[in-house]
Amino acid sequence: MFHILLRTIHYATAAACTASALTITTARGLLHATDAGNGLTSVNMGQPETAWDRIPLAHATVYIATAPKSNRAYLAIDKALDDVKHGRTLAVPPHLRTKTRKKLAAASGTKASDMDYQYSHDSEGGYIPQAYLPEGRVYYEPSANGLEVKIRERLDYWRKQFDESRP
Repeated sequence: MFHILLRTIHYATAAACTASALTITTARGLLHATDAGNGLTSVNMGQPETAWDRIPLAHATVYIATAPKSNRAYLAIDKALDDVKHGRTLAVPPHLRTKTRKKLAAASGTKASDMDYQYSHDSEGGYIPQAYLPEGRVYYEPSANGLEVKIRERLDYWRKQFDESRP
């Protein structure tokens, strides 16, 4: 049974069906695979295969095999890593440069308060319209599959808020 579990988890994390593909589109795929593994305790190891072993594995396999798929998170991290690998790094936004924030504000004629970091957890909706990729670079582009539809809607809403907050 353990080899089936390993294949199930491997399938959940393989290139065709990556952990990011499942967790982004369904938010539960990898959890199903690891929960099935937790059902195979050391007490069950080496025992005759029972229905109690097979049921969680069957559920996890069906869930993972039929879950919406997307490799967009995988592609996003690859794009970011490629930028770093080829020296296309981005400047740290001024509001994140703790030690130099006041000096930058004074040098640019900007009010220091405009360069303060704002903690998104303290805001309504958990979003602050501050640029973290000031060059406008976008790495993650959600697909039209599973929960990524909701993620795309949220990102579009935040981008609209960001655009409306600019003078």
